[in-house]
Amino acid sequence: MRLLGSRTTTFVSRLSAVLLAVAAASAVGTATASASSGGGCATGAHIESCISASGSHLEPNIYVLHNSGCSYVSVEVLNAGNGAIAWQDDRVNGGCTLGIHGPWALDTANSSVADGGTYYTVATMTFTNGTADMTISHNETLSY
Repeated sequence: MRLLGSRTTTFVSRLSAVLLAVAAASAVGTATASASSGGGCATGAHIESCISASGSHLEPNIYVLHNSGCSYVSVEVLNAGNGAIAWQDDRVNGGCTLGIHGPWALDTANSSVADGGTYYTVATMTFTNGTADMTISHNETLSY
């Protein structure tokens, strides 16, 4: 009978150790930082605006698809909660050049972005005749 008791005690001890390890692993999993969500691109006739996140950085970028008649390109990142400008570049350097511009790595040190905030990119191409093409990206919620 003592042998059976030893096996039962050993089994219960091992089961307890496994359950404790699973509980600890679950607690570690919930303690890690959550990931940002959303983001993406929206396409206009001449320009595409995008937003994503990497760690504690919000990363807007734009694509110039067609540049005929382009005078300049501007980009802004706005807070979706209150409409405030978190960051802007009024005249992107070489902005009329076809292709990608950015991404710009924005964080609390160089912009008004904050953990838990939701943001979007507005890209505007202004033409020599005074008209403009504007696109607004999808929302990105920054979480780090």
